[in-house]
Amino acid sequence: MDGGGESDGPALKMARVDTHAQGVSLVEKLPREFVPEVPHGAAVCDGARAGAVLPGDGYSDFVKPFRTVEDTFIALAVQAWLVREGRARGWPRSFLESLIASQAGLAAVAAQPAGAPATHIALAGALARTNDLYQQADALWADERDAAAERWRRDRPLFQVAGKPRAWESLGG
Repeated sequence: MDGGGESDGPALKMARVDTHAQGVSLVEKLPREFVPEVPHGAAVCDGARAGAVLPGDGYSDFVKPFRTVEDTFIALAVQAWLVREGRARGWPRSFLESLIASQAGLAAVAAQPAGAPATHIALAGALARTNDLYQQADALWADERDAAAERWRRDRPLFQVAGKPRAWESLGG
């Protein structure tokens, strides 16, 4: 599997499978160390039949755009939560303004086509700024000892999951 590119066809195919179909089971997995409130599971297909093979390349047409949307909206949600917490805790207004400006940028990214290379590049820049804001937030949470602060420290690894988009190659740079 080479991810597409110069092959004669898509390198990865995606198929629609009914989760209630014979041969399909959903298995709960142990919660992750971060955000254990979000269920974690796997689909096991043992003799299941695909309902429809989806057109195009599974990675570039489905996985990559999904990750773009997921990364964008997770960053927006976390930053909205930080604004709420920051206002309640009296954090510096300049930090809160930076969060809100970052949210405006992420909202602009969310309005763009999720599969477009320019969207991936814009998201890379927005996530770099987001990482800077999270590092500032780390310092603001440092002396806090309540449940929200502990949740921030516990879930912080989640914010490192987003990888660097590789869209520059498709723009010739």
